[in-house]
Amino acid sequence: MKIDYFRNYFLQKRKELLLVSEKENKVIDIGSGADEVEFAQGLVMSTISETLSQRDKISLKKINEALLRIEKGNFGICEECGEEIAEKRLMVIPYCNTCISCAEYQEKLAKDFRKV
Repeated sequence: MKIDYFRNYFLQKRKELLLVSEKENKVIDIGSGADEVEFAQGLVMSTISETLSQRDKISLKKINEALLRIEKGNFGICEECGEEIAEKRLMVIPYCNTCISCAEYQEKLAKDFRKV
């Protein structure tokens, strides 16, 4: 498996997320001298920024968890069944922690639960 590739990928993504997050926090400023339209636009932008920041926080958490799995030596191992996760799957979803069989099973369970 290409552990160094994934480690570098996650470190780069983490760096990008932290830079974007830092820029977003500096950009939005709802001034007290703004008219109603500017104020409304500022609120919308602020809401969008909060949503993006939440998404970034989730991505950052997944990245850190993947890096920890790399450090522990269990990256690419399914947390459900202990089998190796196909490299193809990791290339598409680098953060995944389950093999395709376990992921499909979890999805089926969730779907069945929603029917109830």
